[in-house]
Amino acid sequence: MTRRFAVVFIALLMLVLLHGCDMLRPMANFTLAPESGEGPLTVAFTNHSQSGPGLVLRHHWDFGDGSPPSNEESPTHVYETPGIYSVSLTVLTTFGRDAMTRPGIVHVHGPEAEVIADFEAAPATGYPPLTVAFTDTTATRDATIRKWRWQFGDGAVSDEQHPRHTYQTPGVYTVSLTVDTDIGRFRCVKPNSVIVESPETLFTASRAIIPNEVAAPGDYRHVNVVITCDTPAALTALGLRETLPDGWTYVNMLDTGMPPHQARQDEAGNTMFFEWVDIPEFPVQFTYRIQATQTCEEETLLTGILDFRFTGPAFELRLEDSALLCLAPVPGEGEPDPGEGEEEGESIEGEAQSEGEPHGDEGEPAEGENANEEERYVALQMTRRDDTEKYAYAPGQELEITVRLEKLGAGALEALRVIEQLPAGWTYAGLRDGMAPDQAPAGGAAGALHFAWNAATPSLPLYFTYAVVPPDSADRALFTGMAHYAIGGVDFFSNEAQTYFRRYETLLHINRSVTPSAYAPGASVDMTVHYALYGVEPVLAFGYIETLPPGFVYEGLVASDGPEPAIAPSPGAEDALEFAWIETPPMPGSFTYRVVVPETAVGQEHFSGQGLYRFTGAEQKTTVSEIVIPQARP
Repeated sequence: MTRRFAVVFIALLMLVLLHGCDMLRPMANFTLAPESGEGPLTVAFTNHSQSGPGLVLRHHWDFGDGSPPSNEESPTHVYETPGIYSVSLTVLTTFGRDAMTRPGIVHVHGPEAEVIADFEAAPATGYPPLTVAFTDTTATRDATIRKWRWQFGDGAVSDEQHPRHTYQTPGVYTVSLTVDTDIGRFRCVKPNSVIVESPETLFTASRAIIPNEVAAPGDYRHVNVVITCDTPAALTALGLRETLPDGWTYVNMLDTGMPPHQARQDEAGNTMFFEWVDIPEFPVQFTYRIQATQTCEEETLLTGILDFRFTGPAFELRLEDSALLCLAPVPGEGEPDPGEGEEEGESIEGEAQSEGEPHGDEGEPAEGENANEEERYVALQMTRRDDTEKYAYAPGQELEITVRLEKLGAGALEALRVIEQLPAGWTYAGLRDGMAPDQAPAGGAAGALHFAWNAATPSLPLYFTYAVVPPDSADRALFTGMAHYAIGGVDFFSNEAQTYFRRYETLLHINRSVTPSAYAPGASVDMTVHYALYGVEPVLAFGYIETLPPGFVYEGLVASDGPEPAIAPSPGAEDALEFAWIETPPMPGSFTYRVVVPETAVGQEHFSGQGLYRFTGAEQKTTVSEIVIPQARP
């Protein structure tokens, strides 16, 4: 019996941890009497709120007439001036808060009979399709309303007393209510009472061409796309159309970032359609490969349109055009001229190549070559921190960001570049410290920042520090980035590094390390997950979900800096692993688990994980923590 109770208790704790604590939150409620009368009007308010299992910390009454609020449990209040007033009550307990508002509930009139037409609209702002509930709050005293007439500002009308109306198009709308009574007609007009914002402001979408330099005929380029969305929960459809210049062709998707579920071409082959069946986690970052035309022009443009939908009509956001430069080599300027001392079909510098043997395009090895075998033995891990290591920013004040690159495994790199995606409104202020790149953005740059080491591949590990200026915002800010490196003339990618920076709120950050730094097929790998809290609000619940590469098998926990997770997978588990603590562990801390590598594993393998945590409100998520592990050299 005791064991059965413990199982049920743990199951309930997991339910609360993973699916919410709304059952513990309070429920605000109240009544009042009288609701109307001649001023001065004394109204008694009775609190009927349910506090649940929590301890009530405070009541907060707003009487709607500009008077000071009250913290009494059931207060009385005197309304001196005729008018219509909305009243709200907020209840705060140890398990959260709840608020209740009664719009236009108190009607105070003067000694003479009069009609005051009025209404309220909620919500008054939002994105299309925006459904607004209109509440008639007309004060009539002894008059009788015979008819209502609403005009919503977009051509639609209604004769209901309390209608609902959906705005499909962005704009600022003036709403009017006309009431016909037995003593006359009265009208209320509220300019700019409903604001429907353009949904394009919810998205940012950008792309980077890698390498961003002049191409020769047939050269390959990588296109890295980053998409962010402020309200992904309301999104119902997402797609991207990319149109290539004439002669340029799509080659393939790269297995990195968050690729779309489908990539297809139109009949002409110029437009690519990238589509998601399920709405992805944001920010979305993916990379695809294109090949330059064989007949080069001086400059052409890659264009794109982001298509998205909430519950109404579809909308479009045009990406900034990207220039694609392609020039054929000029004979005698660094390129051998076939006809000058060379027989047709003869190779250059003694590198024989028989007729019909595949040459391979630049950056792509010919069939049978092993030029790219080296990529499986090396990977890059990218991390990011700020100069204070508090992950906090102040609007308008420079924040120094340090990017660190560490090599996992053994192997040589031929080139290195880093792309950092700044949050909306942030601007680049310049390099400050570390291994300075050969190429860096100009001061004042925004969006995607490109740093490149071209002359020679720097030694690893390396770090560099750059400064940014935050906008005037109270929101958390998400930085994303990825390192690109070349082996055998082909680009490869590090993990995708994501970091939140905070203005006020408390954040939990996740990062990781691996032992050994490269895996051997059939052997085991120890993965250490590090967690740390930045801010002052205590965490009430904490869990972690890890996604293993295909074929990797969980063996068990092997170490912990702090209490071990009370809930952990069973040995033999695959795919998604769930860890959770019944009592939140001290922070910072870490835990280490072991997995067995499948015998069939080849090349780089990706691990990704995300922390779930809760204060007194809704569930929060950390950024996605990713690590790319190479294969050990035999």
